[in-house]
Amino acid sequence: MHQIRYSKKVYDALERHDDRVTIVTTKSHDALSSICANAAANATHVIYINGFEYQRAIGVTNCFPKYSYGLLQSRRYIKDCKDKRTEIIARCKASNTYDTFLAIHDELARYTQYQDDGKLSHSIVGPLLFGRGVCDGFSKALKFILDGLSIPCFVVSGTATDPQTGLNESHAWDIVKIDNSW
Repeated sequence: MHQIRYSKKVYDALERHDDRVTIVTTKSHDALSSICANAAANATHVIYINGFEYQRAIGVTNCFPKYSYGLLQSRRYIKDCKDKRTEIIARCKASNTYDTFLAIHDELARYTQYQDDGKLSHSIVGPLLFGRGVCDGFSKALKFILDGLSIPCFVVSGTATDPQTGLNESHAWDIVKIDNSW
């Protein structure tokens, strides 16, 4: 229960582009790192975070996000991404949640080239504004659009096996709630 509360606190702070998040806890550094990483993956209004720095005292941890873009540049990107989201929703809105989700997914897949161009490829900006991104950028872009429709969605990350090489690689994907099922 505390983990959800901490994750929400970090998420909200990132969405506001706060410089610091104070968490009152005795959780380990690894546990807090996991909470911060999860919040960062799902905070779609954050263009790119290059990790966190931590200051610990007894029972209190201050987490300092290392934003790659300043607040003004981030706001410009977010405005442009919101405009793109509005266009996509207008084209893809269907009579039910599943068909809407599928149309949005397919549209993103059609015009997003899998290409790592650096930081923006790992955010909503790469896929939505430049048509290029990698798995976490695509997943965040899909979540960002679904958030605009109040369709519950979470970005998760883990490892997946590349079918061509058989190697395990880091990967990100979405979990979407459709008709009361995840």
